[in-house]
Amino acid sequence: MQQLLPTKELDTNIKAYLENVQIRADKMVDKFIIGFFILGLCLAPIYDTWSFSLSISSLNIIVYLIGRFAITNKFYARNISGIVLAVFMLQFIGQMHGLAELHFFFFVNAAILLMYQDWNYQEQVE
Repeated sequence: MQQLLPTKELDTNIKAYLENVQIRADKMVDKFIIGFFILGLCLAPIYDTWSFSLSISSLNIIVYLIGRFAITNKFYARNISGIVLAVFMLQFIGQMHGLAELHFFFFVNAAILLMYQDWNYQEQVE
C-alpha cells in the first residue's frame, strides 16, 4: 500500500520547487517594476507631471529594493511588491488625471502577483 502522507523527500522537493518559483517570480517582478518606472516617465510629458512621476517612482523603487533585498521574510517581501505595484497604478491614474482606462492596471497587477503561486497571499489581497 502506498504511503499517503508526504515524506521528507517529497517535502524537500516541494520546498525546492517553491523556492525556484519565488526566484523566477522575483526576477519577473523586477522587470515589471522597471517597466512601470519607464511607463511613468513616458506618461509624464502628457500633462507635465515630471516631478510627480520622478518623486513617486523613485520612492517606489527604493521601497521595492528594501523589500526585495533587506527583508528576509518572503511573505512580507511579496506584500511590499504588491503595495509597490498598487502605488504605480495610483501614480498612473494621478498622472493622467483620473483616466478610467488606467484602472486596468489593477488587474494587471493581480496577474503579476499570480506568478508567486502563493494562494494564501492572494486571499489576503482580495
